[in-house]
Amino acid sequence: MTIVQNGELKKILDGETLRIYPTDKIKIMDISTNVPFNLYVRLFCPNLDVMSLLYEQKPILSLLPNKDMFNRYRSDIWIKFKNQDIGHITWIIKPSFDDWLSRLKNIKELDQKSSFLDKGFSLFPEKQQQLLDLRLSLAEEYKKSGMIKKAINEYLKILRFSENLNKETLISVYKTLGYLCSEAKRYKEAITYYRMAIDMGDKNPEVYYNIYELYNQIGDKERASYYFAKLLELKPKDLESRIEFAKTLIKNGNLKEAEKYIEEALSINPYSIEALVLKAKILEKRADRAALIDIYKKILSIDPKNEIALYNLAVVEYESQKIDDALNHIKAYIAKRPDDKDAHELLFQIYRAKKADKMAYKEAKILIKLNPRLTYPYYFLFTYLWPKGKCGEILSYLIKGIRYNPTDITLRKYIVLCYLYQGKDALAIKHIRYILKLRPNDIATLLQLARLLEKRGDYSEALNLYKRVIKIAPDNEEAQDGYLRLKVKVIEQKEEE
Repeated sequence: MTIVQNGELKKILDGETLRIYPTDKIKIMDISTNVPFNLYVRLFCPNLDVMSLLYEQKPILSLLPNKDMFNRYRSDIWIKFKNQDIGHITWIIKPSFDDWLSRLKNIKELDQKSSFLDKGFSLFPEKQQQLLDLRLSLAEEYKKSGMIKKAINEYLKILRFSENLNKETLISVYKTLGYLCSEAKRYKEAITYYRMAIDMGDKNPEVYYNIYELYNQIGDKERASYYFAKLLELKPKDLESRIEFAKTLIKNGNLKEAEKYIEEALSINPYSIEALVLKAKILEKRADRAALIDIYKKILSIDPKNEIALYNLAVVEYESQKIDDALNHIKAYIAKRPDDKDAHELLFQIYRAKKADKMAYKEAKILIKLNPRLTYPYYFLFTYLWPKGKCGEILSYLIKGIRYNPTDITLRKYIVLCYLYQGKDALAIKHIRYILKLRPNDIATLLQLARLLEKRGDYSEALNLYKRVIKIAPDNEEAQDGYLRLKVKVIEQKEEE
């Protein structure tokens, strides 16, 4: 067969294959056979109207199904004499790579570009490396556009040709898939891809940190710790990461392992306050007070203005019975933080331990100003002032105390004692009645009220109170005697009336 292809005369022998671009213009000039004058000779092709090319030159594209030039077609052309095959040639029709590439670059919609790129892999297997580069660019476009799942799919398509990727590119793909799967909350898949990057020899600390975070996310603390430890091996001078890891280990109760990384941190920077504070936390959990004191003193030698260390030092010294040292340090702290309630509570306890009641008295007054709901300062004020007969001053504090602690029975009993001491029985009775609302079966208080009422001549109510005590405690002799005594008096009163 002789044809003209884009103005060039070509001869095709029986059994040959011709490669044609869809844009090529073809005309069949001659069919060479042994049949005289080619009588009864015709051309047959099931998917291409080749007979029309005997009469005029046409672009092959005009004969293609749907006129789709970006596809691959195989057209088998049979030369027939009547119904007998006497020759055969094949035309392979597909676009040029440059035409296909130009069309790809003009596609703006990413999903369409992905589908068109899929075609490229089947059309141009010999251009695989270039096609993989194009797919990497498309995957990155999906990623930048926030289309995470579609980006993942593109990278997975790339991995089908992993044997054609160089080591650096393959590691990059694994790490990117790890990141994208993390964003898609596909944590186990993300871990797998990050680990594949490591298996390929990647030593990027960020990969180890990402795996650490992912294992934490799925609750596997043991594997998380393993990868963070590996991360620190890659960063021997990383102070901050060691401190953060130690915090996590302390939180998880792994004190021994945490101490190892704190010591590493301190070997990097012996003056790291944060590392020293973490060491103090471990010592506190172990109740090693002597070592704690040394740590807090070291912190203060580095940072004399560190108020937390100063306060904690005072607490540990108090617990270690180093009362004078604790006193000096807590007073220094209060000089900086005069309204710190906890500090004043500690100072009060120190004065009590030193039996410095006069100073404890001053602190108790400060405490009820700072925190009027604390009850023990009121108790101390009563015990300190009562022997001195200062009921008026005591009452000024206790009245405030029950305003903030209305159900505290001890405070009310102290108030009752003060009013009785002052001869103010009516006010004492008022508070006794309130106590009995809170503790209706308090025998001592019931008897106290009964005695007061009997003293005031209110025999009837006093009689009922003695009767209540007998019901609660039948063997109570004071209640029995009081009941019999008042029973007679009540009868005598009625007779007189």
